[in-house]
Amino acid sequence: MAHKHIRHIMLLLGVAAVMIAVTATSGYSASAAPSKLTDVTFALAVNPPDQGQTFAYVPKGAGYFAKNGLNVAFQPNTGGGAALKQLAAGNAQFAISSPENLLNGLAAGEDLRGVATILTHSIYSVGVLKNSKIKSVSQLRGKNVGVSSLTSGSFPTAQAALAEKGIDYKSDAKIVVVGNGGPAVNALLTHQIDAMVTTDTQFAIFKVLGAGIRFLPKPAVTKLPGDLILVQTSYLQAHPDIVAKFSRAVMEGTVYALANPNKAIGFYLQQYPEVGNLYTRTHNKQIMMARLKNMTLIKQQHKKWGYIPVSLYQKVQSEDLQLGTITKSADLKTVLTNQLSKQIDKFNVKKIQKQAKGK
Repeated sequence: MAHKHIRHIMLLLGVAAVMIAVTATSGYSASAAPSKLTDVTFALAVNPPDQGQTFAYVPKGAGYFAKNGLNVAFQPNTGGGAALKQLAAGNAQFAISSPENLLNGLAAGEDLRGVATILTHSIYSVGVLKNSKIKSVSQLRGKNVGVSSLTSGSFPTAQAALAEKGIDYKSDAKIVVVGNGGPAVNALLTHQIDAMVTTDTQFAIFKVLGAGIRFLPKPAVTKLPGDLILVQTSYLQAHPDIVAKFSRAVMEGTVYALANPNKAIGFYLQQYPEVGNLYTRTHNKQIMMARLKNMTLIKQQHKKWGYIPVSLYQKVQSEDLQLGTITKSADLKTVLTNQLSKQIDKFNVKKIQKQAKGK
């Protein structure tokens, strides 16, 4: 019965996954927005966008993109690495991706900048079935380790987790691409993989689908901040005002979602009903909450939304160099810029919280 249930979910998710372009509905009054909006494209790391993409559907639904004079189109991708490639190719003005993808992109000759931190905590973990005999990453030698895709942050995280325990992912273990949702759960239940490296929202989806998951001790690199808003250096230089407005809208949406998760998930269900309707509203909210807990301010941001704690990313770079998930270091004080921090953080947090709560 469990396998029949999983196959049913896989079919539903397979149908949803082909719906790349989904019409989004704004919850913001058009009369309150500037008369002329600037069109920009935001490359996302998930296709189709899942409940964890709060930095996209909440600022759109709550009207913060429009209030900042922007008409934002979302471009779904299969991983942050793919999103970064769209940005580098000029197919998007903004992207969200991991520090590892950024550093590897820089090493490949891309001229990119990080302008704001979205994920203040890493969203990646290593999980196994609850009844698995595996208790530590060190026991994954000779095992199959699942990742969602090779362009996802799950891939370098898996490399780092294994390398930290002296396991070469090329020769001492096998990385297996299993996708997301139902297919990934099925790979675990049928023992095609022994462990899975994926995101907070994906593990929440696994739980909703009935798979009992136990997390292994966190690798060092997953204890540090994660994804950033990325832009091309030339775009930042030419349009700093647009970059600041976009990043501010994302942070306003984050504050809104944290203040009222129930309203926030409503925007997701409005904009992506084909995917959202696969789950109950309660389950959709549970999946979203798994992401929101990794988006709260940390002390190194000095109470400034979007502020990039460069010193922590220097630790990420050091870990990645040591573990081989990046090939070349970069001057992070230049690559990660807080030059727009004051403009990005220029909004009334309490006012947004009141708006979110309907006060």
